[in-house]
Amino acid sequence: MGTLPQEEVLRPLYAALDRGELERAVGLAPGLLAIARNPLDVLLPWQEALERLAAGPGGEAYAAALEEVAHRLAPYQARGELSQVYLAFQGHR
Repeated sequence: MGTLPQEEVLRPLYAALDRGELERAVGLAPGLLAIARNPLDVLLPWQEALERLAAGPGGEAYAAALEEVAHRLAPYQARGELSQVYLAFQGHR
């Protein structure tokens, strides 16, 4: 299991991603975006879940959502911002 975030509201998202419950992760992300301290803590795992779903059968159904998340991520990436929560999660998987 990856390192789950300290922030309680993020734990279900990261736990779902860690367990491979990608549809659940995608379903949780939009609601968490408004309440997370750092939007990247939600956008990056949301993007990962969508990318993994898009790589599977019927993946084209996720193209629009993946494009939307990429659009939301673009300003953060342009500024070189990171998510320490996501990095910690990735580092321990």
